Formats: sequence, C-alpha cells, structure tokens
Amino acid sequence: MAINRASFIFFILFSLVPLSFAQYNNNNNNYYYNNNYNDPTSYTPSSEYKPVVKEMKKYGPYGSILPQNYEFQLNEGEIFGEIHVRHDHMVDSVGFLVSKPDKSTYRVQFGGDGGELTRIVLEDGEYLTRISGKYGYDTGRNYVAIGTLTIHTNLHPEGYGPFGLARDNAGNLFEFQSPENVGGPIVGFFGRSNVLLESIGIIVRKESY
Repeated sequence: MAINRASFIFFILFSLVPLSFAQYNNNNNNYYYNNNYNDPTSYTPSSEYKPVVKEMKKYGPYGSILPQNYEFQLNEGEIFGEIHVRHDHMVDSVGFLVSKPDKSTYRVQFGGDGGELTRIVLEDGEYLTRISGKYGYDTGRNYVAIGTLTIHTNLHPEGYGPFGLARDNAGNLFEFQSPENVGGPIVGFFGRSNVLLESIGIIVRKESY
C-alpha cells in the first residue's frame, strides 16, 4: 500500500512539471527576457518597440515665382545613382540617373538640352543632403532662372559645383540655400523649368523614432 501511495504522489508531481514549463515558455515567447525568474512584471512587452516614422518635407522652390511645372520623388527602394547638370551662362537643366531595387535604371531631367553636360557618379552610400546657388533675371529670355547650382551630399558636404556662370545675360543675382541638417536625405525635386532651369526645390524624407 505504501508503494502505491508513493507512485501516486510521483505521478501527480511529474504531470505538473510539463504544464508549468509550457506556461513559462509561452510567456517567454511574448516578452523580452531579463533574467528575473521570480518577477513576471520584470518582463518588457515587445509591443513597446517603436517603428520608424517617415515624413516628407518640402523646401523651396528657389528662383522663379511662376507656377511650378515639375515634381519628382523617388519610389521606395530607389536611389540617385548619378547627377547630370547642363550649364553655360545659366543652368540649363538638372537631371538624375535613378537606380531601382532590381538594379535597372531610368533617367529624369528638368530643363533644356543646351549648355555643357557635367555627369557625376555618386559613390556607394552617398546621398543628396541640400542645394545652394544663385538665381537672377535672364535678360536674353526675359525671365528669372537659376544662375548657379551646387549639389551637396553626405560624402561631399562642400558640394559638387557650382554649375553655371551666372554672368553675361544674368542680372540682379540672389543667393539661395536649402537648410542644413534637415534630418534625412533628398528624395525628390520640384519647381519650374523651360529652356532653362527656372526654379528648384527639394523633397526630404525625414525619419524619426
């Protein structure tokens, strides 16, 4: 009779162990573990993780105050691979070679095809941060346009440029620059273009946590 009672007690204790272990494991799957076995309130819920919040912010446009006629923004996963600027006494156009996630590319351009073409290949991990330059009245065409343009990046904060001479037909020049340390990369441009680049603004993707 004593043997039967001992067997019964052993059976009861053994059957409770897997249940407790399963419950403990289930809790461990839903919480971050901090080595405190005895205090269930010491676990940190995984729901406290805060995702990245992305916000698009525009700066500009700089130059002509006439209505805008272009706006471009990168799609998710795309990057600027090259900068293309056509320039002479003013800035004729600005363009970009865009790389897609599948490694294919396409090109965008804002402005005309005149002037000398300067092509800049961006390095791995390099992105655009801000723009600066001058704009003024083009007396030959009777409208305001971008006279010089410098494009700044994280790897070249001093910028590429200035492109454009801002002389001869350019009068009443005014300097411009987009803000520094805006909290994210440039992912797009907007403004007005014709034969020349008349105005330019930037679209920045700001990220916060």
